[in-house]
Formats: sequence, C-alpha cells, structure tokens
Amino acid sequence: GNAEERFDEDGLRLLRACRFAAKLNFTIEKNTLKAMKEKCENIRPISEERIHEELFKLICSRYPKTGLELLHQTGLLAIILPEFIPTVGMEQKGFHTHDVWTHTLLATQASAVNEFDDYVRLASFFHDVGKGVTRALSDTGVYTFYNHEIEGEKLTKLILKRLKSSNEEIKVISHLVRHHMFNYTTDWSDSAVRRFINRVGLEYIPLLFQLRIADQIAIAGKPDFTSLEELDARIERIKQAQCALTLSALKLDGNQLIALGIPKGKLIGQILNYLLE
Repeated sequence: GNAEERFDEDGLRLLRACRFAAKLNFTIEKNTLKAMKEKCENIRPISEERIHEELFKLICSRYPKTGLELLHQTGLLAIILPEFIPTVGMEQKGFHTHDVWTHTLLATQASAVNEFDDYVRLASFFHDVGKGVTRALSDTGVYTFYNHEIEGEKLTKLILKRLKSSNEEIKVISHLVRHHMFNYTTDWSDSAVRRFINRVGLEYIPLLFQLRIADQIAIAGKPDFTSLEELDARIERIKQAQCALTLSALKLDGNQLIALGIPKGKLIGQILNYLLE
C-alpha cells in the first residue's frame, strides 16, 4: 500500500523498518524511505515501552550499523535519542580516525560480528555517548574527553529510564559504560588488580573485556589481546589463591575489632580497609 498511510496508522512502523533492515541487512525502498523522513514525527506519541523493544532488537541484531544509520538518516535518532546527535560528525583526532558517531556504529557492529553478549552490544552503543558533552580542545590542539565515561554513565541511565528499561538493564549497561576506560599496564601491583576486581565485579569482567575488544576493533580494525590476556591470567591467579576481594570476604569484621578493644568509629573502617589492601 501507500507508505505514508501505513506510517500514519502506526508510527512504530518507522522504527520497525530500521529494525528489519538491521536484521536482514536490506536497503529500504526509496519511496518508503522518503515517507519515513516525511513522517518521522509520527514516532513521538508511541509509548516508550514499544520503542524500547524495537530499539533493543535493532541494536542486538546482526547488522546494527545498517539500522542505526537509518535512524539518523530518517530523523528518528534526533527524536528518540537526541543525546547522540552531538556525536554525529564530532571529530576526535589522536588515534581515532572516525568521528564519535561512526566509531559508535563500528563498535556496535563489532559486537554483533563477534556474537558478544546482548548487554555488551547495548553497552557498545552507549559507551561513548558522554563524549558529546565532554569534548574540549587542549593547548596542543588535541581534543580531550575527560570523564566521558562518568558523564556517559549518567546519560545512559537517563536514556534507559526514559525508555522504561528494567532495573537490571540499567544497572549492567551503565556499569559497563562507566568502567570501559580501564587502563591496565604490566606494572599494576596485585593490590591494584584486586582493586580492579572489587571495583568492576568478577561477574562483569568478561563483559567488560568484550566491550574493550569491540572498542579496539572500532578504533584499529583489530583488537590487541596481549594486555587483556595478561590481566585475565592475573585475575585467575588471584581467584585461585582465594584472596579477599571485598571487606565482607575478610575473616575479621568490625565486631571482632571492637571485641579486641578498638573503639567504634572511623578507625574500624580504616583498619579493615588497610587489611583488605
């Protein structure tokens, strides 16, 4: 039938068209695409729950780059995900050869190609959204994005809450965004590795490593497994040694310190943190 009439009947079909293209890697027929651009405002009255379902299916599809490019091309991105608009065409310089938006598409596609966990695919899409509000030009003429992972975590939570995501989705995706900038070097002490485990959480480390691989592929075309494999081996040794990774894992607690005669207060926490370290 007539594309404009179909999109007037249900505005969600605009997003479904992008999702089908992402699933099948098809192009959209030219008159249908033209109608999508003209009728993009029809997405506004659609409930957040319905948008959430289609958007997440798109991002977790086999060809998310295709669907996400169509979101921007049709004007839908500016309506349902306006936080990403500043990243479009945003130059990065340094070791980045792509603008922030293109890098985001490539990272999300890399997650799909490698069949990573759905949470990783979603985090790949959101991981650099904070760059849109943190870019600054240094004295040396290089763009910086200090704390973009912190701002990215905030924006990710804001967007996911708006889309009526589950608490689990909000927790995991924003957590991965927050920690994707970890910078492991061979001179990390065992204490530093334990702090990393404590900060990220053992259950999230495999997902974070997948996110780092997708990010590296988007930057350089291929990942560098050397540092990740070394860090993974060190984490495994610490797990095998059954080291205490959190305060609750210590065999000594505040009550026992008090029983030893140490007064209640800050000193208890300081001692426990010292012992954990």
